[in-house]
Amino acid sequence: MIKMSHPNYAETLLQIGELRSIIERLEANFNSQIPQGITNEFLIAKDMFLNWVDEAEFTILNYPSLHLYD
Repeated sequence: MIKMSHPNYAETLLQIGELRSIIERLEANFNSQIPQGITNEFLIAKDMFLNWVDEAEFTILNYPSLHLYD
């Protein structure tokens, strides 16, 4: 778990990339093994979650007050 008192933004960005990769593999497994109705629900939830992850990544990369490069 990331300690908020000493955030490691580079590690968080790395984990975001890993998370996206895991979700892509999970989606591929769902598409081949799970009924279509459940897969559709997963896709909706996945898209909502990844939108949130994208916002977090954007915040880390674009707000100078986070001092990413200090």
